[in-house]
Amino acid sequence: MNGILPIAGDAAVLGVGAFCGAFCRFQIGRLAAEKIAEHPKVLGSWTGWHTAGINIGGSFALGCISQAPPPPAFAGLSPRAKVMLGVGFCGSFTTFSTYSVDV
Repeated sequence: MNGILPIAGDAAVLGVGAFCGAFCRFQIGRLAAEKIAEHPKVLGSWTGWHTAGINIGGSFALGCISQAPPPPAFAGLSPRAKVMLGVGFCGSFTTFSTYSVDV
């Protein structure tokens, strides 16, 4: 019975991180599409590049999160924070499948 509670906590923070990452990706995609639609002659050639930027930025963030020191260090991340930010947020933020829809 003691093993269920930590797993439930990890699942909860994973879900929160995934929701936030997907929401941020959606908003960035929406804003980019609006700006491209407003100025198609100027920004039309940039269609799809916001996805590449999201994937590159999210991959960089995941690398920083995975290499963050444990909690005693300055700005260290606990294992649960790494699950929320790395697997949850960055995982849903950098979904590669969205690239095929944008291009």
